[in-house]
Amino acid sequence: MSTAQQSRITNEILNGNLVAIMFKLSIPGIIGMLLVGLNSFLDALFAGQLIGQNAFAGISLALPLTSIVTGCAVSVGVGSASVMSRAIGSEDINIESKILGNLTVISVIISFFIAAIGYIFGDELIRFMGGDGEVATYGVGYLKTYILGSIFFIPASSLLISLSKSEAPKIRLDNCFFFYICND
Repeated sequence: MSTAQQSRITNEILNGNLVAIMFKLSIPGIIGMLLVGLNSFLDALFAGQLIGQNAFAGISLALPLTSIVTGCAVSVGVGSASVMSRAIGSEDINIESKILGNLTVISVIISFFIAAIGYIFGDELIRFMGGDGEVATYGVGYLKTYILGSIFFIPASSLLISLSKSEAPKIRLDNCFFFYICND
């Protein structure tokens, strides 16, 4: 992002119509969170309808663990957005220019860490939560697949969340639709 674009964004946030800015930045975020919920709903719908009750129970068992992945993505994205907002407010272009790189590195490290832990200990985690038999088998399969996808999900979601503080919430929303459509 060029210095002129950063100045325009800073001016809009600091001097623009507060209600218009609120809607501009919040509506894409609300729709994005609805898409996150829709993702889990569609997984459960397809498993319950196409595979059976045990698959649905396995996904239900793994769902709290998949929420940890979403929580990590949201944490990194919101943290970066907070730093971005403060940098815009203080007109610190130096910090603004470093946020994307830091976000990428942190989200990739977290995603690989979670993927490794989840994949290595997936069986134990599902069994610890009470899964056994065929339900545990489906739960472990779903969890390991979801966890491997978190390598891409965490950096992508973190980036999309942090973009809400930039000039491009519509780009963020378009990418959310693309990402969640491809995921399901």
